This record gives sequence, structure tokens and C-alpha cells, in this order.
Amino acid sequence: MAALRAWNPYDGDTWLDDVADALDSVPPAEDLVDELAQRLRGYLMQLVGYAVNSEAELRDERATRLIVRAREVREEEPPGDYPRSVGHLRRMGWAVNELHDLLVELHAVKGPDSLKEDRWPHSPAGHAMTRTAHRHSSRGEIPMTAETPLLALPLHAAAPTGVPAARSFTTQLPGDPRALYLSRVWVRRIVTVLCWRGDVLRAVEAVTRLVDNGVRHGIPSSVPPPEQQLTLSIATDETGSLIIDVADLNPAFPDFEAAVSGEKGRGLWLVASLGATVTRFLPHEGRGKTVRAVLAPGPVGM
Repeated sequence: MAALRAWNPYDGDTWLDDVADALDSVPPAEDLVDELAQRLRGYLMQLVGYAVNSEAELRDERATRLIVRAREVREEEPPGDYPRSVGHLRRMGWAVNELHDLLVELHAVKGPDSLKEDRWPHSPAGHAMTRTAHRHSSRGEIPMTAETPLLALPLHAAAPTGVPAARSFTTQLPGDPRALYLSRVWVRRIVTVLCWRGDVLRAVEAVTRLVDNGVRHGIPSSVPPPEQQLTLSIATDETGSLIIDVADLNPAFPDFEAAVSGEKGRGLWLVASLGATVTRFLPHEGRGKTVRAVLAPGPVGM
């Protein structure tokens, strides 16, 4: 009976939000640690069950290692002090994130529900921003987040802010709606690695909107399918701001200012409504353009 009570309905968005809380550079309050840890243990138990039932170990060699790790970290004795409890939370958060990523890749579990359809407000005025994004389910072979290589952001990419980038990472994304889910999970990890002192969910939302804009408008039909891709770069500068760059293959962006102000479309306006400064620039080399959002650290009033 205890196992049945711990087995809650699958909710990918809630799971990823709890993982983000566990991995955030600002740890949860001490009185929330035990409750979060209990939820993460439940997620690990469910994920192991999904992995076993879907025979994930027979389909991907990574599954055995991740299942063993999930069981080990779930069975660890809860630490008795706050600092070690935070470390235990992080270990469970990584275990949930990595096994969940693999099972989504293997189609053993579905991606978060909020990435299935657009539910944005009809006009910029008078509506609260809803945390949703479009996702098109695809069975194409692409590397998931756990295997995505991290590369240094070119130095010239930080030039338009006027402040040098302190730390940075970049990844390639497919030029289709699969990029939305991949970017969402990837940026949660990178923002944590960068120890950015800001709202992780706002950063995830800004990235999702910029990537969605790139998928919809930044891939010319003349580009051959193997070359259809976006480049997502995340950096922090010396002021503590988070720099988000999405580079696409289309240098044109008519009515850019109108798009940011909400007069034309809602994607970039939603990014600006998060408190981001939104700009664009052409690369020093290559084709296309880069759309940039800069988020200051700390909470932003909506």
C-alpha cells in the first residue's frame, strides 16, 4: 500500500520543476528539503519501473548504469544536516533528470505535457504569461541532452552586450520542433552549472520562445534538411546577467522592433515581458543572424 501511495500520476512538467529546484544554485529552504526529497524518491521509483517495463536495458546500453544509479541514490540514508541534505537532493535530481531524458528518448515515457501545444494569450495586453511551448513528437535519431557536447562560445559572440562573457556553453539543435524539448532540458542544466543567480524558470521560458522563433522563422526552405539547425548559446557576463543567443540560418528579420513590442506576433514580446533585453545581430562569419535575450540576475516583476 505504501508503494501505491507513493506512485503518483506522471507529470513531466512537475518533475522537471522539482529537478530544477534540486539542482538550482540557490538551494531550497531547509523546511522544504524533506518534502522535495520524498518526491524525488518517488520519481526515481517510477522511472525505474518504467525502464524495467519497457525493457530499456535491452534497447540502450546506458539504461543499466542509470537504473543502478537511480536505485543507489534512492536507497541512500537521508543525511541528518542541511548541507548534506542539499547534496543528497542534487544527486537525486541528476539521477531523475538523466534517466528521464533517456526514457523520453526511447519513447518509454512522454515529454512534458506543456510542450505539446501553443496556448499563448491572444494579445499582449492584460494577459499573464503561460508557461507552455509547442512540441512535435518525432522519432528521429538525435542525441539527447545527457550526451550533448558542451563547446566554448566564440569570443566575438559576446561583443554586442559590451561586457565580456565570463563563462559560456553552446549546443546544436535540430531546425524543427524537437529543438523545443531539447533546449528546455539543456538550459536547466547549464543555468545550474553557470550558478546564475536568477529565476531558472524564466530562463527556460525565454530560451523556449527564442528557439521556437528560430524554428518557425529562421530556417529558409532552400536550406537542405541535413543543414537545418540552430545554435543555442548560454553565457554569464561579469555583471551576473544571463546571455541567451539563438543563431539561425535566415539573416532577415522584418519588423523586429514591432515583434519585440508585441505589435507583430507574441514570441519575442513574451521574452521581453520576462524582463529580458532582446536584440539581434549578424554573425562575424557564416550566414544567418543571432537573436539575443539578456536577463539580469534576481527576480523580475511581471
